[in-house]
Amino acid sequence: EVFGRRKIVRAEFLRKYIQYARATCHPSLSDEALEDLTEAYVELRQRMRTREIEMRVTPRSLESIIRLSTAHAKMRLSSTVEKEDVQAAYELLKRAVAVVA
Repeated sequence: EVFGRRKIVRAEFLRKYIQYARATCHPSLSDEALEDLTEAYVELRQRMRTREIEMRVTPRSLESIIRLSTAHAKMRLSSTVEKEDVQAAYELLKRAVAVVA
């Protein structure tokens, strides 16, 4: 089906896709992604210190970015977490922080 300009997938297909991704994809972090994760975490800590954001940034925040990055890589059915996965996760976290603030 097509809604507007985007194609909509059926719920059954989506269920099977997620099941397949969970069963077959176990992405590991690339060196480039690891560097980006570090930079994202440091940037969040700096923004917290300058009171740019009201959220407390802890190692748990880093774990969240790692989990979101890994989920994004699984969604692409990739065996490696890449820079683009980290960027997508970081953008999602920044938007979530903006909504909370």
